[in-house]
Amino acid sequence: MFGTTERDRCFREDEEEDVPRRAELCPSVTPPKIPLIGDGGRRAPFAKAFRHLRTNITSLSADRPVRRIAITSPGPGERKDTVSANLAITLAQLGKRVLLVDCDLRKLKLFWVFHPETPFGLTEMLVEGMPVDQVTPPKS
Repeated sequence: MFGTTERDRCFREDEEEDVPRRAELCPSVTPPKIPLIGDGGRRAPFAKAFRHLRTNITSLSADRPVRRIAITSPGPGERKDTVSANLAITLAQLGKRVLLVDCDLRKLKLFWVFHPETPFGLTEMLVEGMPVDQVTPPKS
């Protein structure tokens, strides 16, 4: 394909393969590193900051709970993936249902971090009209 990188070809070879197999197929493509609050080690201030953010968001409106959160910024490299992943983790720790959608179709950082159980995603929903329940992982 014109204009594709090695990383693009690696992700598109076989949509149903698991992440470790993709890493074997594409050794030059290294999965991105996103610091997560559950990664062990001493990350107490880091985790506390996200719990504080979670508390602020969930207490915005007592009569109408927050149902959607969009995390965005004007430029690259501003750690939107780190914020969204860790905020999703802290909300899930409260027992909230969380659906984290990575709309960066070129970098797929959150895919590498969370290894979703389904090979389908946002593109299948938007382009192929696939229903949400087929795209999202089973509820647990």
